[in-house]
Amino acid sequence: MTPEQLKTQIRLAFVPRAYFGPITACSCEECTAIREKLRHQCWDHIPAEFIDFTGSPTLLEPAAFAAFVPAYMVRALDSGQASVVLEFTVYSLCPSYRDDDNEQADIEDQHRMPSLRQRAQAMNAPQIDAIRSFLMYVREALDSDGGFAPIITAALEYVWR
Repeated sequence: MTPEQLKTQIRLAFVPRAYFGPITACSCEECTAIREKLRHQCWDHIPAEFIDFTGSPTLLEPAAFAAFVPAYMVRALDSGQASVVLEFTVYSLCPSYRDDDNEQADIEDQHRMPSLRQRAQAMNAPQIDAIRSFLMYVREALDSDGGFAPIITAALEYVWR
């Protein structure tokens, strides 16, 4: 799959609609700015500069995550291999883990897994397929040093199935 084919799959799965639900429960300065910028927006109208500034959709509530994660995935594909947006987007879609001297990744993180499952439950099958395709593309085409491979594999097996 090419980046353009993947972006087409993302665009078809995540139909742009203005989002009117809760964006983030946090009231810190950063989250307040995110809430103001994303209020009543479509994911495809979010400027690249905003995505680059925020870096990650992790702070978003599950429904807001589902509404705006395609903007982060498309920007990550546009930004390329060394992008902070790519890194943070992958981390937002994957369970955290400990790497104990190259032992098997620990996917039992009690703080991230429930949140990821809630995010997955807020999405339909084509959206989950688009996320799976995005993660597989990153693992196969953009992860030259293999750093993402363990967490992407865990995410595909335990969250985005």
